[in-house]
Amino acid sequence: MFRGAICLQPYDRKEYADKISGITLDALAAAAPVVPSANTWMAHTIQRFAPVVVVPDALPATLERAVLAVIHGYARYSGMRTPQMPNSAPGRRGPDDRSVAPAYGGRA
Repeated sequence: MFRGAICLQPYDRKEYADKISGITLDALAAAAPVVPSANTWMAHTIQRFAPVVVVPDALPATLERAVLAVIHGYARYSGMRTPQMPNSAPGRRGPDDRSVAPAYGGRA
């Protein structure tokens, strides 16, 4: 992910009803806004922690509206905190009270 990225994820609802894409995790770690399909695990989870634009379908006009909404409200949709799931070990905290994720590859 790069600064200014938007992660568009018009994934199949049935296929992603109970799983997450690795790209979603990369986007969250980079504080990039994620635009997931409605009724996916990704949409439900992200909505619990941050403002998000969820798309009801993958029609080009729908995706365009979603991307434009994120562009115009980028400060609102970016910089989301790393989700801390219930019953999981608390994460380390950085000086700005955001979760500190280990570097890619699992090393801190």
